[in-house]
Amino acid sequence: MDKNSKRIISFVGGGGKTTTMYALAYIFQEDGEKVVVTTSTHLQAPPEEIRARNIEEIRNLWKAGQIAVIGTDCESGRKSETDRQKEEKKSVRKMSMPEHELLQEALQEADVVLVEADGAKHLPCKVPIEKEPVILPQCTDVIAVMGMDALGKPLEEVCFRKDLAVQFLNTGYKHLMTEEDFVKMLLSEQGSRKGVGKRAYFRLSPVSIRSASATIPAFPPSATAYRPPPRRFPSGGTRGCIARSRLLPDT
Repeated sequence: MDKNSKRIISFVGGGGKTTTMYALAYIFQEDGEKVVVTTSTHLQAPPEEIRARNIEEIRNLWKAGQIAVIGTDCESGRKSETDRQKEEKKSVRKMSMPEHELLQEALQEADVVLVEADGAKHLPCKVPIEKEPVILPQCTDVIAVMGMDALGKPLEEVCFRKDLAVQFLNTGYKHLMTEEDFVKMLLSEQGSRKGVGKRAYFRLSPVSIRSASATIPAFPPSATAYRPPPRRFPSGGTRGCIARSRLLPDT
């Protein structure tokens, strides 16, 4: 990636995007960059300490040495009572793409904008449908994530949109995932490379994105936990996971 210009990086593919995105956000922040995290689809709402709802709040978080997370709170009014009760029980709040004006201001002033642009229901692999992923026109780089813990496991257990995956790989639901399957998913324009175009494209295959997520929760109780110095990442945590991963440019 070009370190001398503004970067707008979209994360696509399988489960682990959010964990990877926040890990990279703090790596950039430690390097002195003004960082915004957001989504073009849906993202779990962060602690209020790093949430910004206007450009002034974004600037204040940068002044305080923090990253800024922006998005629009998702409405639950259209859901059935049962669905709302389930959502409240899980205590998981979601947010969607920010309002246009705030997004444009963030894109203008930030040095780095990290965008969760896809969804996979926490499964390691996926094949996108027609409307996926949602890559912003301003995007400069795309990082595709696919968990290596899917290797050797049945397709039906590790692939989001498994019906499409069966068709794409021309195989069956019980098929055990191979490295060749990963290569096809990561390099095909019907797979993780869909919509990338001429943007810089990187493939990230964590050794075990699930173990990384278990070690460092995506949303700890305090925003302080989002900002550990590099040496404080546990050996099995997110930064260790990235260090042991293959982050490869498309050549």
